[in-house]
Amino acid sequence: MKRYMKNNAFILLLLLTGSSALAQPQMKLESNEHDFGVFREEDGKREYTFMVLNSGTEPLVIQNIVASCGCTTPSWTKSPVAPGAEGKITAVYDPFNRPGPFRKTLTVYSNSGPSPLILTLKGEVKGKPRTEQDYYPWQVGQIRLSGNSIFFPDVHNDEKRIRVLPFINTGLSQVKIEFENVPAYMELSTVPRTIKPGGRGLIECVFYGSRAGKWGFVNDEIRIKINGTAESSPLMIQALIMEDFSKLSKYDRMNPPVLKLETNKIDLGTVVAGSLEEVEFPFVNAGKRDLIIRTVWGSSTCFRISNGDNLTIPAGGKNSVKAEFSTEKLSGKVSRMLYIFSNDPANPKMIVSVVADISPLKTKKVK
Repeated sequence: MKRYMKNNAFILLLLLTGSSALAQPQMKLESNEHDFGVFREEDGKREYTFMVLNSGTEPLVIQNIVASCGCTTPSWTKSPVAPGAEGKITAVYDPFNRPGPFRKTLTVYSNSGPSPLILTLKGEVKGKPRTEQDYYPWQVGQIRLSGNSIFFPDVHNDEKRIRVLPFINTGLSQVKIEFENVPAYMELSTVPRTIKPGGRGLIECVFYGSRAGKWGFVNDEIRIKINGTAESSPLMIQALIMEDFSKLSKYDRMNPPVLKLETNKIDLGTVVAGSLEEVEFPFVNAGKRDLIIRTVWGSSTCFRISNGDNLTIPAGGKNSVKAEFSTEKLSGKVSRMLYIFSNDPANPKMIVSVVADISPLKTKKVK
């Protein structure tokens, strides 16, 4: 009798487990892949909608969709899809400046198993013929340039670096290009010195890290003069100046300073728009020789940093960097970065994120 009751209980448990396993949403699609075929770049964006059937017995919720490329934008049915009903997953592919075959994926997260589900988009873009304007999009006077900025990544503080910017003379007369507001750590010139109508040339920029006397990010606006007339649109020169650790002695490599942050994220919580918030991030030198904070750079003008330059901390010592964070002209959930540049060979650039939820300033109603 006891054995009979045990068998019945076991069978009942199996039935309950089986019924609960069946009581779930089931995402069903006709196909997990779509082929756009061959189309022209100038035809613009392509859109396709996957119809999603919930063949299960519980509501289906599409929680999130992640595209493998910024060229693909997904959207989907946000409300729960009832059993037997259909939802949609729509994908838009942008072919601009993307000639050739492509294969992109959408990773779909839902409460249906198995999750995630992978959807695939493929096709081939026939690139449009490139015009002069495509190659030289930035117009300054009678010349067109391939861009409006020159960037020098990871320039060592004892290094000389050269970069060029191509341009074309679209005018009817020859041009001579000169430059104003050039700092002492740069040299700018053109090759050739004068350019005939329809002719092409190069703006050559020489950047001297040893002359800069700065650390971290450097931004400069250079004024272009064409045949003696200064143009209104500036040329942006940007650089990231880093310390050269390749010449450290064996002793210094074995006994480096070590920058150790107490946290790499500061959450200010909810603050009122227009307020000035104090930010402080402590750190220690966990290394074996002096740690030098070269500079602290804010990713936004909302930061005002008070003590971030040439801060020296002995081995085992503690300190902190203080800053003010202005919420003026900000709203909602925001995240801004502080970059710390130091002589720590393993981490010469560290990032602290400052996050806040900025609520609008409440005003009194006028009766």
